[in-house]
Amino acid sequence: MSNWYVIWSIKHTAWWAPHRQGYTRDVLSAGQYSRDDARAIVQDANVVHVEECMIPIECVECAEPFERLSVMLAELRALEARIAEHDRILAALPELE
Repeated sequence: MSNWYVIWSIKHTAWWAPHRQGYTRDVLSAGQYSRDDARAIVQDANVVHVEECMIPIECVECAEPFERLSVMLAELRALEARIAEHDRILAALPELE
């Protein structure tokens, strides 16, 4: 079992930075936390909703596709919002004969 972890923020779609000082999208810049510190951070962050998860350092290469997927999901949500706005504009236009 790993002794060191990085923490993925589901809410911020980013890694926890070193010393609990914000977030970073670059896993190589992420903070590395002891098992006990990571567990405490995750427990504190997940009081109401599951927002954070701890990932063993050995699995960071496995996390890269998840990070890309999160970015793609955010882009899809933005695209959905643009399509919905487009549909609202079209619905407000008078019909052409």
